[in-house]
Amino acid sequence: MKKTSLLCCFVAIQVVWASANGFAIAQDGTGVQIPGSGGSGPTNSGPTPNDPTNWGDPPPTAVGLCAYELIGASNGVWYYTTCTCVDGTPTAPYSFGQSTSKLTALGCTATGCSSGTTPASNSITETSIEQVRNSMLGILANPTTSRAKRTHVLSLVDNILTAEFQYEDLVNQGRTAEADDLKFAVLAEWKKHVAYLRVMISGTEFQTDGVSVGRSDLPDTEASLLMSLPTSATFSVDDTEKFRVIPDEVVVVTIPRKGLAPEKRYFQLFHLKRRGITQPDRVRFGQQIQPVTEPEEAAKIIDLGRFTHVIEYDGQTFQVNSFDDLKALSGT
Repeated sequence: MKKTSLLCCFVAIQVVWASANGFAIAQDGTGVQIPGSGGSGPTNSGPTPNDPTNWGDPPPTAVGLCAYELIGASNGVWYYTTCTCVDGTPTAPYSFGQSTSKLTALGCTATGCSSGTTPASNSITETSIEQVRNSMLGILANPTTSRAKRTHVLSLVDNILTAEFQYEDLVNQGRTAEADDLKFAVLAEWKKHVAYLRVMISGTEFQTDGVSVGRSDLPDTEASLLMSLPTSATFSVDDTEKFRVIPDEVVVVTIPRKGLAPEKRYFQLFHLKRRGITQPDRVRFGQQIQPVTEPEEAAKIIDLGRFTHVIEYDGQTFQVNSFDDLKALSGT
């Protein structure tokens, strides 16, 4: 790609910026292990053309958590409070997560989670520096990208443009081995950032053993967790002895589409409340459903993934799962 084209891309990014604003638990029970960046480095003794490991501070990462208490289940999705395991003892930070099956063991062992581990998704599809740059452009151009993620991607723009310039220079000079090293280092660094960018961050809260849980760190998934698309009349969530389910509204969400008319999708919202706790703090979840009648209440997506999303309704955020791939539907 020509350098002039890259400069045009950078200008486009600035314009976009000016105009815009599963189950996550760790390999060792203390934090999601995100692969480090690197590569073998340049093969000659010349200066390193670009060191992607110096792309600034690492991104915020998903909290590594172990299944702690069963909250409830619905439509093939099992919800759990989660804890961090330290020396075999459940401790903060607490949060909440989900699984596609009922876990037979909860809490901690001496070496980690009793239930086993499922790290946040951090696979990447990009195979070149150019594709990484195009992915950054797509994130910035997506109107449903959250402000936090947009800010984070924008901080990487100078780095990816510099890396692409230097990659072209190395190829033009016949320094193929060094160009490959640079490419692999960029892809390794991008994989670390993708782990953050694919996590849905929700500000919902509830009390667990007196500890306030202030966020959900659920990874977006490559496939829907939902077994089916139920109607609002048949949708329900099973209670447990520690938690009860409080249904909220059925809401309609409008999905913007590139060059096409927007489409509507529908979600049943609900609160999960700990029994015996009088504080109003509650976990807020939702699932895609098929309504019996067109709902009157509208919500908006503030963080669009593939099958995991954050929507806002009545001033509150809800972590929701969809049966449809909404990112593919939107064309972003």
